[in-house]
Amino acid sequence: MAEAEAEITQKHLTPHYHALGSSEALIYRLIRLRALSESPSYFGSTFARELAFSLETWQTRLKNPDSVMFLATSRAVLKPEDSLASDGWVHPAQFETSDRLHYGMICCIKSFEDPTDVLIVSFWVAPLARRKGIGRKLVNLALEWARSHQTFKAALLNVQMDNIEARHLYERCGFTSIGEDPQDPDGLRYIHHLRRASGDTAHTKSA
Repeated sequence: MAEAEAEITQKHLTPHYHALGSSEALIYRLIRLRALSESPSYFGSTFARELAFSLETWQTRLKNPDSVMFLATSRAVLKPEDSLASDGWVHPAQFETSDRLHYGMICCIKSFEDPTDVLIVSFWVAPLARRKGIGRKLVNLALEWARSHQTFKAALLNVQMDNIEARHLYERCGFTSIGEDPQDPDGLRYIHHLRRASGDTAHTKSA
């Protein structure tokens, strides 16, 4: 890990951003499991649970036409070897080596409750790549994807109350808090209005 830290801090990051397809399922698996191992309290799942997922499960997630997964990475072009042959890894510490290669991820998916809403989920930036503008770029990419679909009116996300840095980032990206996360008393729900037609009233969502 010290070598990865030295490599990242001694040079300027030049991240590239990709919308992942099913052929990049193992790369998605790599960074998702890294995120679950580093920030387990910020996800509604666990490292152990998703470690047991089959390749088909990861591919199915990326095939969903109502969602997109963006990856921030050092690679201008993704190749199979960028999964680091991690399909056999089982220990959280093994996934730390991905930080020098892949910097973060975010998912935007249509809400199951209201088809005019999208949810921002699975947002994570590697510790050594934080405070470099990568998180903000990922959020903005998710919002751009949502705006490109005319049926979506609002983007929603949930965040832990004590995750002050993330809350400030969301607010800088135009999100506002609308109260507690209805599923988590320690969380807050944020909204970003994607569009408002002239004369429309504000699109509101109670928590």
